[in-house]
Amino acid sequence: MNNVAERPLLITMLMIPGQAPDAADQVALGHADAYLLDLEDTVPAAAKDEAVRATGDLLSNEQGGRVVYVRVHSVDAGRLTQELDAIVGPSLTGINLPKVESAADVIALDSRLAVLEAARGLSVGHTEIMATIETARGVRHLNEIAAASPRLRCLCVGVGDLTRDLGLEPQGVELSPTIVAAQIQAVFASAAAGLQPPHDSTYAVENDLATLCHRARATRALGFRGKHALHAAHLPIITEIYTTP
Repeated sequence: MNNVAERPLLITMLMIPGQAPDAADQVALGHADAYLLDLEDTVPAAAKDEAVRATGDLLSNEQGGRVVYVRVHSVDAGRLTQELDAIVGPSLTGINLPKVESAADVIALDSRLAVLEAARGLSVGHTEIMATIETARGVRHLNEIAAASPRLRCLCVGVGDLTRDLGLEPQGVELSPTIVAAQIQAVFASAAAGLQPPHDSTYAVENDLATLCHRARATRALGFRGKHALHAAHLPIITEIYTTP
């Protein structure tokens, strides 16, 4: 068990592509509880290196005390060493690790962070981890993943990639019961490991607020206490749904 459950909940987490020219301005606004600078899915292949450089620069200049995570590539994608070298520092709150399939993925990231923290004068454990579950294998190993590192703050269930991994039809307003079953398992695994409740993944359609509300209310009822957002306009809705008793 660890003490992350005692930290403030990150109800809203605004995802921003790492190479976005206004990324620093969006973070400076402080409208979200946390910010997720993305180096993975929202970044085109040709812009990957630029996203790493820009994100490193943003973190080097960040003085606002914001909660800032970075979504890196998965442990076996071949980009993690470059990404961590550019971003680990005092202004980085944590790493969002995608496509986590085993405790070994989290442990490997933990070990790399410890080396970089020691080399850069940070306390070992300074950098948190949020593990995103996006495959059937990850769901199968949820309990082990949730207990893999004291750095873990919470889990996230990536609905889109998990839907594709399972070969399910694209989701409408209602999620497949199979996806809901995975979300429920994440709630139990988080509670058992002493983590904060899991985070819901983004809803990509900016103007479909009805579906956003439905999805958020559904996961709130399951025991989730936060949600990623791709659009700043979604933040007030997410805050209201996840904080209203």
